[in-house]
Amino acid sequence: MSISFRSFLAMAAVGLATATSHAVLIKSGGNNTLFYDNFEGVSPVSTADHPDASGDYDPVATTGSWTNLEPSGVTRAVQVTNFGTPGAFEGSQYLRNVRQTSTSSTATNTFATFSQQTSGTIHAEFMYYAVNTAALPEKSTGMALQLTEDDSPSFGDKTASDYRFLLTNRISDHMIRHYAPNAGDNDGTYTDTGVAYIPNQWQKWAFDINLDTRTYTFSIDGGTPSATLPFFSVNQSTAGTFMFNNGADSSAFLLDAVVPEPASLGLTGAAGLLLAGMRRRA
Repeated sequence: MSISFRSFLAMAAVGLATATSHAVLIKSGGNNTLFYDNFEGVSPVSTADHPDASGDYDPVATTGSWTNLEPSGVTRAVQVTNFGTPGAFEGSQYLRNVRQTSTSSTATNTFATFSQQTSGTIHAEFMYYAVNTAALPEKSTGMALQLTEDDSPSFGDKTASDYRFLLTNRISDHMIRHYAPNAGDNDGTYTDTGVAYIPNQWQKWAFDINLDTRTYTFSIDGGTPSATLPFFSVNQSTAGTFMFNNGADSSAFLLDAVVPEPASLGLTGAAGLLLAGMRRRA
């Protein structure tokens, strides 16, 4: 079966357009996809604001899996939804994580679980929306992010076998803080990273995590990356989950897809222009 050069370019343009778009994505340093989900594979989904007791609507990852830890007294705190506010960033569905009660001391955690990594680097990227409304005001200890070995460690227990790094928001000036726990106890220190976020707005978060040196950097919306930050590891054996934590009462965050990189869009556009030129010459 033969294929024309024009057909090849058309398929290449489509391939570039589809292959560069992704949502919660976690990759190894060898460019292997460890975790992938664009939240479009769940059906049905929540169509109402939280609290929506019509169904569970858990996310279903294409690669890897999700593990949700929802506190007692909080029903269906983690749901895939297409509810109209704030609207989907890309596609029609996104993930909503809400903790709207103080009846339990357990935080709402959503774990992106992937194959165990023993060394090298991990890259993670996703769209993140820190909710700040009258019903769900910002919390200075909410919406934390953490890399863990498995999906079992409790949020404040530094004896768990995990790679423990933590980022929390500071609502006075919306700067991100890095929390470094001390070995052997539950105390630690906060360091200002110099990176700011904007509430009530989709922003792209990207992480590069080095398991060998136990350091990481992160950036928001492609801005200047943070300094290289250390994180504490109780057990240096493996890492297999990326945790999205909602540790503060009456707080919420949303996750959604990442748009194609500008360079990829340029390649796709160039292919389209070349196709248009060929049509004019034909």
